[in-house]
Amino acid sequence: KKMSQQQQEKKKKGQEDGFLKDDEDGAYTVTVESAEGDARDVTVTVTTSSEQRGNETLLGSHWIAAYSPARADVKAIAPIKYAILNAVSKGRYVETGAVEVRFKLTSVREETYDFVLFGDSWMWKHYNRAEVLARSEAINLVGYLEPAHPRVVLVKTPPSSSSSSSDLVRRVAITWNSGRDASSTPRIEWRTNTNETSTNWNEVVATKTETYGREDLCHAPAT
Repeated sequence: KKMSQQQQEKKKKGQEDGFLKDDEDGAYTVTVESAEGDARDVTVTVTTSSEQRGNETLLGSHWIAAYSPARADVKAIAPIKYAILNAVSKGRYVETGAVEVRFKLTSVREETYDFVLFGDSWMWKHYNRAEVLARSEAINLVGYLEPAHPRVVLVKTPPSSSSSSSDLVRRVAITWNSGRDASSTPRIEWRTNTNETSTNWNEVVATKTETYGREDLCHAPAT
């Protein structure tokens, strides 16, 4: 099936901007399905037209990448995760023209993800020359603002003036990452018993919130 000149121009423009979704001639489709009970465990299905199956030159270099937020400019940011299709399918992608790839999504504090099919070798991504073939619909990431990556550290506090110099107070520092600010009233709750099924918490303590942005982590040219 041939594309009209208008369709070809639209496709080229979409590839250049990195926003192309679903190939205009139907040659490629990208769909996403979440696992039951775990919205972050997704299966991405890539299918090609029957005319392209078995064409190793054409399909052998295809790769799929996850971006967050959805509709992100693929020339401006790096993908969160990616997979080289013929490699992960052990050659079946070239043979059958279809492949399923499983991704375990991570939160980067954005609500949405989508998946982009590229037609050129992965190495061209580093030169902003990778060809966008198709793009999935956006999916929502459940709990993207929730606390994650808790860390517990044993710390020592210097003794007071009335204490012995060898008398150190042992404390525990607990930190975590969250997409919420201080207005969400973050707190730590704990209990001293070993009954993990108990819902009775012994202590509830308010915590301090510190917010940082990209400017706090990176400087040119890494920004």
